[in-house]
Amino acid sequence: MLQRQTQTAAFWRDQFEVTADDTDFLYNLLLDAQAPKSTADLAAALIGEYMRRENAKIESELAKGKTYMPKETYEEGQTLVFPALDFAVGEVVGLRAGQNPEHGDFKVLTVKFANGQREFASGLATPHRLNQTNGGN
Repeated sequence: MLQRQTQTAAFWRDQFEVTADDTDFLYNLLLDAQAPKSTADLAAALIGEYMRRENAKIESELAKGKTYMPKETYEEGQTLVFPALDFAVGEVVGLRAGQNPEHGDFKVLTVKFANGQREFASGLATPHRLNQTNGGN
């Protein structure tokens, strides 16, 4: 499961800066409301807008391929998205049997990225944090 940037105090404390888009959003919000808004209401609306933008970006990134999870099996030529690697996209270019008695039978994927190749487990029966979905499964 991923921690979204907008759900961290570090983002709001260290990285957040009001942009021209933010000012436009708040200006349009006030025009649409045709009434004054409190600072708390404006802040809540802007936070909601940041969350909406972040969700749209994540959905766009995930649409580029199948989301990698170690428990799943994959085939050569398949495009995978790796949310834990900042949504890196790669193509499965090789498969081989894995060798680790702690994990039983599994495969090792060779995935080609724009900046090189890496290997990942596939068909992993043992628990792994990358297998968790937002529902905790």
